[in-house]
Order: sequence, then C-alpha cells, then structure tokens
Amino acid sequence: MVCERKDTYQPNIRKLKRDDTRSRKYECPLKSRGYYMVDETWKFNVIYGIHNHALNDKLAGHPIVCRLVPGGRELVLDMTLNMVASKNILASLKWKIPLNVSNIKQIYNVHTQDNKAVRGPRSKMQQLLKLLEDGDYVSRYKVCDDKVTVRDIL
Repeated sequence: MVCERKDTYQPNIRKLKRDDTRSRKYECPLKSRGYYMVDETWKFNVIYGIHNHALNDKLAGHPIVCRLVPGGRELVLDMTLNMVASKNILASLKWKIPLNVSNIKQIYNVHTQDNKAVRGPRSKMQQLLKLLEDGDYVSRYKVCDDKVTVRDIL
C-alpha cells in the first residue's frame, strides 16, 4: 500500500488556462505491505513510514468525499425528469443534506450515466433517429455512399 500522493505529475505540453493549478502528487515515499496469513488474518509491515507532505485536516475537494450520498443519485434522476436545472439540483441536495459536499461535476456524471443507460447499445445518431420516430416527427435523412454516414437530416 502506498500514499495516494505517490506518483509524479506530468504537466501538459500546452499551457494551461490557469497557472495556479497544482497537482496532488508529491512523490510520497510512504509504503507498507500486507500479508494474508494462514489463520485468515492480515499482517502489515511498514517499509517506509514518513510522508513528505503535510496531511490535510479536512477532505474538502477530495474525490472520495465529493461522491453523491446514498439516495442522492435517485434524487438527481427524479429532479432531472422534472426538468430542474443542474445548479438547482445541487442547491437542493446541499439544502436537504447539509453534510453533502458533492459538486456540479457529480450531477453531470449522473446525467451522462443515465443517458448512456437509456441509449443502450445505440449510437447517439441512432438514438436521435429512434426518438424522432417514436415522437411521430416528420423527418428525412440522407446517407453517404458507404450507407453508414448520415449526410443530411431534416
């Protein structure tokens, strides 16, 4: 087992929009090894037990803490079906569950996962054509010579 800040950060080749962004990676040398014993217990040996960075008192912004609370996903999906804006969904979550520290990215992730689940194995274009057909819309489309690429859609 190693510290989550063990690896090194590889900066992008292109210049970032913000110069004040930092990585959480510090090449931390903390390392321990666990062994599963015959008597079905675990034994841990500390190989190197010192961090090279300060430990955080709170986990604000940490990926594990920003996850949606249990039941939050269903609440997001219900509010999405009622056409509530994402920022209002997040505000409602924070109002109903004061200990919730999730962010807008988690709401967008739930939207994306739900859209993929609804779409199933179809591509986005296939889903669009299916929705047009199911909604009884008048639509026409032309494909290229390869019979795969949609050229025009009306």
